[in-house]
Amino acid sequence: MENSRVNIHPNITRDELKIVIDNFKQTEKLKLERYNTSGQILKTTQLINDTETINISNLDNGVYVFKVYNSSFSESKRVIKK
Repeated sequence: MENSRVNIHPNITRDELKIVIDNFKQTEKLKLERYNTSGQILKTTQLINDTETINISNLDNGVYVFKVYNSSFSESKRVIKK
């Protein structure tokens, strides 16, 4: 099993998340997708840096899945919005 490259914290938050990608290379062209519990994609964005701050204050309270991926890598994390 591969070690995790994606760290999203805090796992429970009201407004902001910090996403940190280990061994990030600009040439990877990683994307971030936000999903609700029904599996609907809410937003897709390009990750530019190894550390990104994402504002989720506009989302309803609940559980969301954040997926970081490109053509050769994919990792998902759950986050609770309170």
